[in-house]
Amino acid sequence: MRDAQSFDDFYRSTARRMVRYGYAVAGDHSEAQDLVQEAYTRAWRQWGRLSSHPAPEAWLRLVVARLATDRWRRLHRRRVVLSRSGPPAVAPPPSEDGVLLVGALRQLPATHRQALALHYLFDMSVEEIARETDVPVGTVKSWLSRGRSRLAALLPGTDLATVTALRAHHLPLSTHRPTPGRGRTLLAGDALSLINPFTGEGIFYALLSGALAGSAAARSPEDAAGRYAHGLRRRLGTHLRHSSVAAWLARRRRVVDAAVRAARRDDRVFYDVVELGLGDGRLTARTLAMIGIGLGGGDGAPRQ
Repeated sequence: MRDAQSFDDFYRSTARRMVRYGYAVAGDHSEAQDLVQEAYTRAWRQWGRLSSHPAPEAWLRLVVARLATDRWRRLHRRRVVLSRSGPPAVAPPPSEDGVLLVGALRQLPATHRQALALHYLFDMSVEEIARETDVPVGTVKSWLSRGRSRLAALLPGTDLATVTALRAHHLPLSTHRPTPGRGRTLLAGDALSLINPFTGEGIFYALLSGALAGSAAARSPEDAAGRYAHGLRRRLGTHLRHSSVAAWLARRRRVVDAAVRAARRDDRVFYDVVELGLGDGRLTARTLAMIGIGLGGGDGAPRQ
């Protein structure tokens, strides 16, 4: 039987040393925290036997080292795959009409933009849009009609049917991103192509990168670009790797359904996924484990 009090005492007496050890092994503080968190999770699962181990902290160090080794192997395999696939193709600049159309779309209500995008970009019928947005067919027709009328007023003389070079950010986000800055010129938010690979959101990144850019410029104007790039890597590097993995996993319907079921069963999983999509969260070991359980067998229809 596991004794929670003895595990808490063990954690409090070893946690700081283990994080320092993880940092020495991984070379990155955020990665060290992830490794140590997973090691303690495994220790708790086996605490009934591990509590009587002659050197439980040595066992924990061994787990951290093995996890770090597995991580480097995965990174190596990923680099091999990226080296074989080559760099992404250079995207052409948007056309003048495309830029004007994007500006006009931003002035429409969100519901009108959504209906127009689903209808023209995804070739969805009015009935399909109604099912996806959970509104009556008549409402979708109204959105499309009002949206087209408003665009016609905002773009006089432009034939919307001829606008084919409509482009914003790369979604799913490619590995290409411009340099954060040079000298005193710093790029933040949309200018830096900072969009969450998992959800396409960018508001949190815009606020965070803007704050980091301002801080870097205020502290050292001559080296603002270097400080800013370092701050971005420290705050978002690990998160972006995790959200990229989540975006790759989300291409599989079974994984998405399993994640929804896991979030329904466990509030911590729900908040982990929300933070990953809208903030700077990570794929925790608990969330991955719960999703894995869901892949093994469902427990009903996913939450809509």
